[in-house]
Amino acid sequence: VDAAQGKLYLEQDGMCFFLTDAMSHNESHGHTHEAEESEHLINYHAIKQNFIGAQSSIHSGNGKSDYYKNYLIGNDPTKWKKNVFSYNEVSYPDFYEGIDLIYLGQRGQLSYNFLVKPGSNSRQIAFNFEGANSVYLQQEELIIAHRFGQITQSQPKAWEIDENGKKKKVMVQYQITNDVISFKFPEGYDSTNQLYIDPSLTFSTFSGSTIDNWGFTATPDIYGNLFGGGIVFGSGYPVTTGAYDNTFNSGTGSFPMDVAISKYNTDGTSLLYSTYVGGSGNETPHSIVCADNGELFIYGITSSTDFPMAGNPFDNSFNGGPSQIENSLSFNGTDIYIARLSADGSNLLASTYVGGSDSDGLNSGNLHYNYGDQFRGEITIDGNGDIYVSSTTYSSDFPVNNPVQSFLNGSQDAILMKLPPLLNTLTWCTYFGGSGVETGNAVQVNDDLGAVCIAGGTNSNTLPVSSGNDLSFNGGLSDGYVAKFNSTTGAISSGTYMGLGEYDQTYFVQFDVDDAIYVYGQTESAWPITPGCFGSANSGQFIRKYDSNLNTIEWTTMIGAASGHVEISPTAFLVSDCYDIYMAGWGGTLNSSGSASFSTTNGFLVTNDAHQNQTNGSNFYIAVLDENAQNLKYATFMGGMNSSSNHVDGGTSRFDKSGRIYHAVCAACGGNNFGFTSTSGSYAEENLSPNCNMAT
Repeated sequence: VDAAQGKLYLEQDGMCFFLTDAMSHNESHGHTHEAEESEHLINYHAIKQNFIGAQSSIHSGNGKSDYYKNYLIGNDPTKWKKNVFSYNEVSYPDFYEGIDLIYLGQRGQLSYNFLVKPGSNSRQIAFNFEGANSVYLQQEELIIAHRFGQITQSQPKAWEIDENGKKKKVMVQYQITNDVISFKFPEGYDSTNQLYIDPSLTFSTFSGSTIDNWGFTATPDIYGNLFGGGIVFGSGYPVTTGAYDNTFNSGTGSFPMDVAISKYNTDGTSLLYSTYVGGSGNETPHSIVCADNGELFIYGITSSTDFPMAGNPFDNSFNGGPSQIENSLSFNGTDIYIARLSADGSNLLASTYVGGSDSDGLNSGNLHYNYGDQFRGEITIDGNGDIYVSSTTYSSDFPVNNPVQSFLNGSQDAILMKLPPLLNTLTWCTYFGGSGVETGNAVQVNDDLGAVCIAGGTNSNTLPVSSGNDLSFNGGLSDGYVAKFNSTTGAISSGTYMGLGEYDQTYFVQFDVDDAIYVYGQTESAWPITPGCFGSANSGQFIRKYDSNLNTIEWTTMIGAASGHVEISPTAFLVSDCYDIYMAGWGGTLNSSGSASFSTTNGFLVTNDAHQNQTNGSNFYIAVLDENAQNLKYATFMGGMNSSSNHVDGGTSRFDKSGRIYHAVCAACGGNNFGFTSTSGSYAEENLSPNCNMAT
């Protein structure tokens, strides 16, 4: 198994972590000079996780890959291994008496799980570590410290499963006695049912730019490395040797700018690569996503007639549009661009314009409610590597293909498109909108269902939906909406409005493992909280769960300060495979300068283990709700108490399925070094520019 700092080997009685510090030397760039080799020797470290008393030696793999690898190492053909397939599940039946061990690999994360059969003794499960510097508990997580950093095994989860397959959550914790780790169940469990135990196998830094640069978007790769994307206003961004573009490409207006992309290792101590991306005009990155092979896809807008084209673009010509200024940033027309960077950041593998003769990708209608909402939309990727983008357009000649809606219906419509990874064609593309204004804030794909959802805001009463929970506009400035499409054909299957009589807008959408659909958005109305859900009534943010067909509302809750107004701008959202619900946003002085005039983080609830338990009113807020939003599991402020200027200038950030957040921030504006909480030893602990730095 590939791990962030080496390899993980599954053995008969445990796991072996074979770790290296190669990433800290930037070996992937291949530019180490001979004279430097003595200083850049690669070090290794092995840690063994031993399961004490395990008895099973038989194991089997499930979820066989479509591909295979050949290992032709050395000059002895008898030792070569050919046609080696991968598996996403490895099972060890009766690993302990009546207990199966199951390893699962999903979305780049590994978990090891125990299935305890009825009547079996869970106290048999015990393990220790050889080769670790120390092993200890921190906020219910198991920390295995080593010479290069640490391995984190997340707080365990457990469920009883009755004979009908119904799951009931069970409280479980790690305990350490004489260096032996086991599980304890403070409230017990019903031993006549099956018991399933799941412990899963993680920084903040400034960009280091000496020139003003603003944070927009962030995403992880499958190993937990972090990509940050923002804009930069000149030379002075810390680009790396061998990166795609080491030179600032100019721009227009008072703030000439390029896109800046930086990739950091898992603990933020090293910059793996960093590059400019852009042409002679201005461009912004609205959303980024990393494929399993490490290639990064970027979606944003550009006004450059010479944006760098690579591969065989679907459209290699800028399509124009009127000049506009948004948040002091000038655009001489805007097209959407999509770009694909190689895994090591050294090459632009593919790129394309997508747009018509008017403004594309720039949400300049009256639904940019928060600061930075002009630069919304999202990019995501499916299991086949195909790309989906949600955005907006003013163009009546946007290049649709096999559309549900073939024409621009109002002044601004949402658009949804699918492209292959080569970016050489539009597999399908459609307008989505009524006679008013729409935003296309979010997109998510479900490979199992063959479905893709788009979400945003609308003030139209004529959305092209005929099946769903609510088919009528509810009044006010806008409603939120979510719509579901066939990911292969682009055909629409269902959709729904959501809202009351004031302002409502949806910013994120997610599927859970049972294919239910969740949305996260804003409202100025008092949405009723479903009995049994944790929430703060009359707050400015909602989370809602629908069934997989968008016909039935399963529950609704509100999270916030109960002020009766929008409080924070949503920035990230996730529903984990264990049904935990993760949300993030920011609010305060800067956001209150626009339509969200009451924006604040004052009055939000945090938990006792919060990283930052107080706020100056202008902070980020991160929260975790458990299954069906029954309880607040964790909540914290981020950003420190000394500055009110931390914010996001647009775009999306993300959680991964293990619950780690990958976030870009426009931090410490005004050139201060105390305006955001960087971690000791991170790549850039201070803001080195005279104004802002992207922090991640």
